[in-house]
Amino acid sequence: MIRAAVPALRERGGGRIVNIASVVSRTGATGFAHYVASKAAVEGLTRAAARELGRYRIGVNAVSPGLVDDTASRELNDPGYLAAMSQTRSIARDMVPEDLVGAVLWLLSPASGFVTGQTLIVDGGGVFG
Repeated sequence: MIRAAVPALRERGGGRIVNIASVVSRTGATGFAHYVASKAAVEGLTRAAARELGRYRIGVNAVSPGLVDDTASRELNDPGYLAAMSQTRSIARDMVPEDLVGAVLWLLSPASGFVTGQTLIVDGGGVFG
């Protein structure tokens, strides 16, 4: 997607790219080494792309959500797992997809125009830094 977007962003004189990672790149997850590795790679790709594309005024960042209460999470996990995970957060409630919207919009907006190469954790305070 980055490769496809860059020509249009360069033609416009710059822009913003937001990748989606996951907090599992920092915490690990039993039985999901492939997923953990792929999300860690997203963070590395974000930093590398930020270095490469900054000269074109293209900012590249990532949002790293915690476990989201959605259809896929409910299908993969035992019924009580999502509830138990929500209790490990500083904001002790289920995380829903809408919780990511503000962070993504901010990273796409001019308000974050000098932020690049960063990964913003959005998980209600379950993982810090």
